[in-house]
Amino acid sequence: MISPLFTSTLLKNRQSNSKDSAFACTLTRKDRLLDEHLAEMPHLDPKTMSPSEKQYHLFLAHDYNQDLNLDGVEIMQSIFHDDSTELYTDEVLAQKIDYLLDNFDRNRDGKLSFPEFMMSDARFTAV
Repeated sequence: MISPLFTSTLLKNRQSNSKDSAFACTLTRKDRLLDEHLAEMPHLDPKTMSPSEKQYHLFLAHDYNQDLNLDGVEIMQSIFHDDSTELYTDEVLAQKIDYLLDNFDRNRDGKLSFPEFMMSDARFTAV
């Protein structure tokens, strides 16, 4: 279907921290990802959604196994999707995933729940 959030979806470039800016994505990509996800749900209209509702559906678009969490593989796929023009070494990719999990995985289960995702995504994204 779609490849990831991750951390989404989703992000406008912030220059304050090189780790933060590594998770940047354009609004256009977010809109395209949201449209792809919502194409299967014609009763939902992104024009009438709140920013939180949009973020929730962007999160779900990256949750391929539908367990309501983003694991390392789903986060990796979201990074590839969001930064589709970038090439990363395995080490850099692992650093990005580790950064997200180390800083936002509050219950330390190795996954990001939606509230954890929102804590991370809200720092980088304005939907």
